Amino acid sequence: MTPSFDPDPPRKWKRKLYDEPKLAGLPRRERSELETDRDMDKEVEQLVCDVHEETHDPGRQPLENIAGAQKRMTSMLARVALSNQRVADRMLCLTWAIGVMTFVMLIFVVLTWWKTK
Repeated sequence: MTPSFDPDPPRKWKRKLYDEPKLAGLPRRERSELETDRDMDKEVEQLVCDVHEETHDPGRQPLENIAGAQKRMTSMLARVALSNQRVADRMLCLTWAIGVMTFVMLIFVVLTWWKTK
């Protein structure tokens, strides 16, 4: 009996390609800053793909592959943290809006109650 496999899902993200030779001539700090900017620009799916790519590099030692994967995972975690911060900021704004609207409703209720007395 042959196993039945599910079809591979379609890719819904577009890979962003950057000029890699540009990194070679930069000092370590500037190279790191440029890599950070690039990673923050990538889709989360591409960062996950980068983790897989780092772990399967046959030209490096296993420990180097793990270190590279951890670097990419850190970028992914930072990207998710920024996304979560944007959601938290929106939630705070909505909470303030609800508070203001509740205060306005309370004023109308008090004015209506005062008028009927």
